[in-house]
Amino acid sequence: MTCRTDTALSIRNSLYARYPNAKVFLLDEHYDVPPRGEIDKLYKKFQNKMRATRLTAWVKNKGDCDKWAWLFKAFVTVRNWLSPNKNALPVGFICYNIGGKERQGHAINMYLETKGDTRYVRELEPQPGHGTKELTRSERKSVWLVVL
Repeated sequence: MTCRTDTALSIRNSLYARYPNAKVFLLDEHYDVPPRGEIDKLYKKFQNKMRATRLTAWVKNKGDCDKWAWLFKAFVTVRNWLSPNKNALPVGFICYNIGGKERQGHAINMYLETKGDTRYVRELEPQPGHGTKELTRSERKSVWLVVL
C-alpha cells in the first residue's frame, strides 16, 4: 500500500470543511493517507476478526456504537503499528446526530483516503454488516466531535 503523507494542519482544514461545527482533535503531526479502497479492506478484516471471536452484536452500554468505533480505530492502529508505514493512518472517531436530529446521537468512524491527487473524507459504520457510508448534509453539520 503506497500512502501519501499529509500534515495535521492540512487534514484539519479538510475536516472543518466537512464537519463545520465539530471540535476537531488531531493527535499526530503527520498521517499516511492510503489510496481509495484500503480502509474498506481493513474493515473486512476487522469484521472477520470480530466474527472469529464471536463479537458480532450490539450490546447496550457496553458494546454499543462508541465501543464499536473505538474498536475499529484500535484494530487499524495495531495493524498499522506493525506495518512499515511511518505515520498513523487517518482513521478517527466521530459523534453526530442521526438525521441531524438532536437526541439522536451516534458514534462511527471517519477516515481519509486518496484517489489521484485528491484527498477525501469518508465515514464508516463499524458495526457488523455495514462499512463505508455517506452522512447527509445535516448529519455532517451535526458532528460535534472528531478525534483523529
